Amino acid sequence: MSLLFGVTVAVACAGEPLPEDRAFGPERPSADVNHPTSIHTPEGLGRLRATLPAGLPGATVNGEPKEVVVPCLTCHGNAASIAIRAGTTPDKRFHANVEVVHGNLPCLSCHADRERDRLHLANGDTLAFDDVMTLCAQCHGPQFRDYQHGAHGGMNGYWDRRRGARTRNNCVDCHQPHAPAYRAVVPAFPPRDRYLGTTPETH
Repeated sequence: MSLLFGVTVAVACAGEPLPEDRAFGPERPSADVNHPTSIHTPEGLGRLRATLPAGLPGATVNGEPKEVVVPCLTCHGNAASIAIRAGTTPDKRFHANVEVVHGNLPCLSCHADRERDRLHLANGDTLAFDDVMTLCAQCHGPQFRDYQHGAHGGMNGYWDRRRGARTRNNCVDCHQPHAPAYRAVVPAFPPRDRYLGTTPETH
C-alpha cells in the first residue's frame, strides 16, 4: 500500500510545475500598476454646527432647540468680515458649542482675519478649509512625518496599492480642530475577580 502511494505521489509531482506567479495564491499584480491614494475631505469644513437662539421663529422642534449647520460666511462674509471679526466677543448664544483648547492659540492663529472662509499659514499665505492638513503640518511636523510614512492617521482600502486604491484619513477626521487633544480614557475594563467581586472597590 505504501509503495503504491509513493508511486502515485511521484507521478503527480512529475507534471508541469505551476507558473511562479500562480504557485502560492492569486496572480501577482504588476509592479507597474499603482492605484491612487486619496485623502478624505470631511463634510462641514468652514461651517458651524449650532442651535438656533431661543425666541427665533422655528428655533425649536418638539420643544427641543433646532440644530443647524451654518457657513461661516453667513455672518463673517463681505461687509460683515470687517464688522464681525475674530478677537471681538463672540455671540455666546451661537458659538456656545465651540470649545477652543488648542494650546494658547487665539482664533487668528489659524483663521484668516479678513477672509473668514479661509485659513492662513504662519507666513500669511491663505488656504481653503479643504487644505487644512497643510496648516496642521506647519506646527505638527513629527506627526505629519509619521503620517507620510503610514504610521499615523489610519486609512481604508488596500495596503498594497497594486491591488486597489487607498483612502487616508484627514487630520480633522480624528482631531477636533478647536480641541484636538484626545481626552483621557480608561483603556480597558477593570479585572473581573470571580471570588472577590467585579469592581475595583471590592478588591
